[in-house]
Amino acid sequence: MASTDSEGRVTLREFVEENHRLISVLGVLVALSAFSSGLRPGNLGLTLASVFLAMAVLVMLELWTAFPRGHATKRLEWFGVGMLATMGLVSVYWLLAFRQIWRGVLALPVWAALTTAFGAIISRPRIASLVSRLLRDRGRAGEAAWIALAVVITFALLYVSVRLARIAEPIVYHALTSLFCSP
Repeated sequence: MASTDSEGRVTLREFVEENHRLISVLGVLVALSAFSSGLRPGNLGLTLASVFLAMAVLVMLELWTAFPRGHATKRLEWFGVGMLATMGLVSVYWLLAFRQIWRGVLALPVWAALTTAFGAIISRPRIASLVSRLLRDRGRAGEAAWIALAVVITFALLYVSVRLARIAEPIVYHALTSLFCSP
């Protein structure tokens, strides 16, 4: 835990010293996102840029959870606001400047959302208990059947994601264009 000033508040210096690795990783990921957006072929570069930016957002969320709410100096509070605003603006810039990427890779976040939702449903106590009972004492044949079922479910989710992405892509593209790129 970060040490505090004479009034018991965490200072900017202490927060940065304690979280310097995460802050460095955040900077590297944003830089890699900017660098990879120019790689050829274009869709590969944009896909890499989006992955690096998504990882940067995850690191930013981790930093945000480490932020000492109510126990920070004003400088640290302004630093947190600036860090959050910068990450938000970089994300908005990426969405606008590279909105054509949605034409090719929208299926990935849709698939991630569907898979997460499916995992949340499966992990509910009643369903998890049922799945656990079905998996018990089935031997190799039962294990192979469950692996096959998992593969089928994964590909079914991927197929549905691609179909939903094809439906949503023009809507997302036109929404971004009309909201932020009007004359």
